[in-house]
Amino acid sequence: MKILWAELFDTKTAPIQFSLDQLKAIHGKLVYLLKGLSSLQLKKTFIHPHNNTEVSLDENIGTYAWHGRHHFAQIFNLIERKGW
Repeated sequence: MKILWAELFDTKTAPIQFSLDQLKAIHGKLVYLLKGLSSLQLKKTFIHPHNNTEVSLDENIGTYAWHGRHHFAQIFNLIERKGW
């Protein structure tokens, strides 16, 4: 069964600030964790489930950072386009 996250009750009814606070906390904790890793630890690899390829942690961090900036740009462009 596929879950449509954007269709869940809390997504449609809860204040957006809940989600923004949660995202801020998750990213803050993640940054704190990643800053504590050594260069050797950042070179460790794993099999990425999306395309079943071997990826180093530092490469994946870069991709994740790009992805976040990409989403931010999409949101910013929507705000500009809609005049919000």
